[in-house]
Amino acid sequence: RLRSINRRTVFVLLLCFVAPHVTALAIFFSTAQIPDEEARRLIEEHVPQYANEKTVIASDHLLSPPIAYTLCYVCIVVYPVLVVFWKLRSKTVSALKNKSNQMSVARRAHHQ
Repeated sequence: RLRSINRRTVFVLLLCFVAPHVTALAIFFSTAQIPDEEARRLIEEHVPQYANEKTVIASDHLLSPPIAYTLCYVCIVVYPVLVVFWKLRSKTVSALKNKSNQMSVARRAHHQ
């Protein structure tokens, strides 16, 4: 029997999938404190010019903490969500397969 997801399970899932990203970003931004002059020199040497230009949707450069966090969150956190969807779908399909023996022939033909 499938049971509903309780608060503890949601909390554990959040800890497993969200907390590592937040922790990594906190460590990254707390240890990446170099002088502005050195940061500007490194950016000019290694980052293409278009990455530092202002755009219509953002008035900050690409390496600012809010934009970097958003990019990491959008690119990394989607995979655990897809895994959770896949697991829930597989549980649902297996539960339906187990109940298919109880269906009448007409109902089974209707679902095929």
